[in-house]
Amino acid sequence: MIFSVNETDEQFDFFYVYPYGTFTWSDHEKPLPPTILSVTDAGTGDSLQVEWQRSPSDDVAGYWVFFGTSLYSRTGKHAGDTTSYLLTGLTKGQSYYVWVRAYEEEGNQSDYSDPVTGTPQ
Repeated sequence: MIFSVNETDEQFDFFYVYPYGTFTWSDHEKPLPPTILSVTDAGTGDSLQVEWQRSPSDDVAGYWVFFGTSLYSRTGKHAGDTTSYLLTGLTKGQSYYVWVRAYEEEGNQSDYSDPVTGTPQ
């Protein structure tokens, strides 16, 4: 199997070479990002509740939630096939940026959602 990455558009192509020819499988459609992201204080002093609407794409398998204290630093948590996630272990009074990305079984990922901020109290 030959795996190639087109770095300009972050798409993946898979080629399988066998004795009777070449089989090509490509999926160049990344899913659309989730929408209407909201982040609220969970009331525990160290947690934020993140909620979003599903990606409008049909073949989404799940979501990743990303967070950080700046727009340039992100930590990812796998949320699975759900539309909410509880971020725990955060610092009370510290503001966090939060993004969500959708992914497909084929490995394609959406763009990041627009960032939303939240502060555990």
